[in-house]
Amino acid sequence: MEFVLEAKGVNKVFGAKRTTIAALNEIDINIAKGEFVAVMGPSGSGKSSLLNVLSSIEAPTSGSIRIEGMELTKLKEEPLREFRRDKLGFIFQDYNLLDTLTVAENIMLPLVFTNCPKHEIKQKMNTIAERFGIQAIIDKYPYEISGGQQQRTAVCRALIGGPTILFADEPTGALDSTSAYQLLQTLSKLNENQLTTILMVTHDPFAASFCSRVIFIKDGSLFTEIHKGESTREQLFQQILSILSTLGGGQYDAV
Repeated sequence: MEFVLEAKGVNKVFGAKRTTIAALNEIDINIAKGEFVAVMGPSGSGKSSLLNVLSSIEAPTSGSIRIEGMELTKLKEEPLREFRRDKLGFIFQDYNLLDTLTVAENIMLPLVFTNCPKHEIKQKMNTIAERFGIQAIIDKYPYEISGGQQQRTAVCRALIGGPTILFADEPTGALDSTSAYQLLQTLSKLNENQLTTILMVTHDPFAASFCSRVIFIKDGSLFTEIHKGESTREQLFQQILSILSTLGGGQYDAV
């Protein structure tokens, strides 16, 4: 099996001396090419810290993180920044779009500082904007479009460079139910049709039910994981609810 991401013995400690807090404890995770994986856990369990460390936004205190065989913990600042730009895609809850740039300019931004010719960048932008149904709004600014359209713009920006893996941090958190469902369908189709590898942190079992594997963490450690396999999305949803109940996960609406 070909692994896109391999993490072994990952620890993350915040603070110093007597005020240290262990956010992650000896985490081992492998993600295969074409997997759509969700990370879930109670508030404060370390799921966001895990995404930040695996995606190189933060450095681990110790451990090994490899993406496409590249050991991220050994890279200096500039090579790491280039690797992040060329190989990783990011989707955030608050979109992180620049209001002073149009939709088209926001999408093209990751390629502006590369050697990609301008005409090719524009062609890629038009192609991906059409695929995600936002071609009609590419000349508008983020404050002129809906939340769902902003998030689709963010997805286009994350994908325009052809990343090895897409990291999504609570991507549906700021969306209404209709926009959230549309985004999840979009990610699911990307995964199925393009074999895009996705790692998504979410608190929402409905969102996690679109994934092929769900990893649960508690107090900074791996708790358990489940695979969709031949299960329906509704069956996976019920399995997720059961585990969250064990973790103190609360009440959620049905699929």
